[in-house]
Amino acid sequence: MQLLGYAYLADQFKLPALPLARACYLSDAVPNRRIRDQGGQKVEEFGPTYAPDPTMFGHLRFALRYEGLNLEVLSLLFERVGPEDIQAALNLEPTGAAPRRLAFIYEWLTGRELEVPTRRLTGKTRFVPALDESLQYGLKLGMSPRNDRYRVIDNLPGTRDFCPLVTRTPYLESMVQKNLKDRTRATLEKYDPRLVIRAANFLYLTETHSSFEVERVKPTATRAQRFADLLREAEVGASLSEERFVELQNAVVDPRSMEASYRLEQNWLGIDFGHRKSVDYVPSRPEDVRSLMNGLVAMAERLRARPGSIDAIVAASADPALEN
Repeated sequence: MQLLGYAYLADQFKLPALPLARACYLSDAVPNRRIRDQGGQKVEEFGPTYAPDPTMFGHLRFALRYEGLNLEVLSLLFERVGPEDIQAALNLEPTGAAPRRLAFIYEWLTGRELEVPTRRLTGKTRFVPALDESLQYGLKLGMSPRNDRYRVIDNLPGTRDFCPLVTRTPYLESMVQKNLKDRTRATLEKYDPRLVIRAANFLYLTETHSSFEVERVKPTATRAQRFADLLREAEVGASLSEERFVELQNAVVDPRSMEASYRLEQNWLGIDFGHRKSVDYVPSRPEDVRSLMNGLVAMAERLRARPGSIDAIVAASADPALEN
């Protein structure tokens, strides 16, 4: 079997990318398409008729069509090979959807501009979304800004500093269609508001104690109440900032562990047995934290400015779980 799409690009250009959750292959054993699980990785096989042009751009076009956007692989690839192939494809097909999308993504990721072909786009050239909504969740097209340079709709939920993407699956789609937010609101309206407030207070305090248990801390009643009050403030929709995150962090940790800024040291999650450590998760490098957090804040503001532009549950599931 031959590698396709992002798997081919990562292998061909020796990109230091994380293992792909799904790898695509060209196979003579299937007439059309087949997907299976192989050791925790999804393997999708494509029949011979799906074979792309044996070029970098051919595999990029394939990836856009069948795999969506993998911003990690694309960012590493653009840094490794430069803009020549994207520029050549754009010059050859200035009105083509794939070259325009890739040109937009290239500039979006690198901050470097390509040369716009002399055969400029006209008002008749249809706008195309940067992210294929049939494969991944992005901003609703009617609420997304438009890039006139390539006539691309910027429906990416975040910025180049932080833009987590959620793959659309039948299960997630069924949950989004349930419209849980409105159903929950309708259910709560059936009960006495005073009862709802009491139940909410109980849940806030329960979550407070669970959060402190993670830190192996037994809080005083005053400290627990302070943290519960901070949880309630999430309902007012206050803007995020470094100062806000520091305030929330310091409300949870022991006073001796309070911080004045984003994390400056490498940490990890797991169990320290003294003679050895069992590490479950290694967060981002200290030198990357500030840009990631600034990107997270920018993404939050981007979504706040466009209420309903993306399902709230999908947006919340994209939380990076950074330990800062």
